[in-house]
Amino acid sequence: MKRIISIALLFLLLPVFAGCAGQNAYQPEPFGSAGTAAPSVAGTQGCQSLPTLLTIEEYNKYIALKADSNTFINYEMVKSLGQFVCFVDKGHEKCQEYLYGLLDKNGYHISLIVYPTTDLATEYKSDPPQSALEHDDMRTNQSRGETCTINGIQYNYYAGNLYSIVWHTDTHRFTIEAGRTIPLSAYPNGMNATVLSRLLSAKTAEAAVAEFNASVALARQQAMAEKTG
Repeated sequence: MKRIISIALLFLLLPVFAGCAGQNAYQPEPFGSAGTAAPSVAGTQGCQSLPTLLTIEEYNKYIALKADSNTFINYEMVKSLGQFVCFVDKGHEKCQEYLYGLLDKNGYHISLIVYPTTDLATEYKSDPPQSALEHDDMRTNQSRGETCTINGIQYNYYAGNLYSIVWHTDTHRFTIEAGRTIPLSAYPNGMNATVLSRLLSAKTAEAAVAEFNASVALARQQAMAEKTG
């Protein structure tokens, strides 16, 4: 039942990202032949109900007023995943739970959802996931298992297709989901190497997460040093 609820919430969030991307005037530079945009999605429902920033300028002004600089994961810390498309503040407390809409070098739209570790729902702690699959490509899972892990990186599946990747640090949980209509299971293969493409390979996933976490930690340390200096 918890898995069904999680899947339902995922589909409810997809229009939010789609609407934000559809309204956004920001046009990232093309990434060559691989830089095709995701299919357009009609409708802008969802953006009206949550604080949503469609440009980096609006985002910077918003977080300057709302975010706790001691705990907030800002765009500069996660930009290795892709270019800024939108920011959605999902929490009742401002900038506690939030979503970054990003566009990577393969033209793929990513939703990166950030939660503070202290606010994790119990459903993410209760069900022990299965061991990692015995193949390299993590986009699909034909063993009918709902989850599998690679050293703490959790891959969640529905009907054999990947729909989210989750991992934790000491301070935050990061969740990657499809940003628009193309599922993670259909992520383009054999194109530009990206953080997400490395996460989708069992051989490189651990290194990708370790490098991402290290870059976030370093950026946070630098931000704190600037604040106190």
